Amino acid sequence: MGQEAYHQHRPFDGAQCLISTAGPFAASADGLSSWVEQALPDRMCVYARGQSVPRGVGARAMTLMAQGLIHLRRTRHAPGDPLFDYAARRTTLPFDKARLVPISTTLPPETRLLFEVLARMADDGARCPSNEHLAALIGVRGGKAASKHIAKLTEANMIAVAWHEDFALRQIEILESGAKTGVGL
Repeated sequence: MGQEAYHQHRPFDGAQCLISTAGPFAASADGLSSWVEQALPDRMCVYARGQSVPRGVGARAMTLMAQGLIHLRRTRHAPGDPLFDYAARRTTLPFDKARLVPISTTLPPETRLLFEVLARMADDGARCPSNEHLAALIGVRGGKAASKHIAKLTEANMIAVAWHEDFALRQIEILESGAKTGVGL
């Protein structure tokens, strides 16, 4: 399910009865932050429903959780349904007392190193190497390990991966800077 299948909606407060009839939707990242700022402790909202969460709101949810403002959970919308409800429960920490959490402390060292390698390659316009080559560059074993670190960077909304020509060539975009690697494996 692509992001275009999501309807833009504010977070559904847990007490709202219309939530059960909503199809796939996602709040904006700013909408989720606004809800967190105004919500009373222990209130819950569903900020997205889908097979996954769109990048921007997913990254914001992870940041708000790392700051100590919310707890996150994902539950299947209904038995056998491919959609999940992504919910946030407000903690008692006041919004203005949120912890500062640098991104470098939320990712494993190998993932941070891979990000630095990819950012340098993107800045230089270098081709994106294979997972095996990336694994060797960051000192992990095998392409599957590099693939897992790429997935973590994607989930953290730090990079985007675009595939070209029937998945034979990929390009990595560093979302913070907009720099992209050259098309390659």
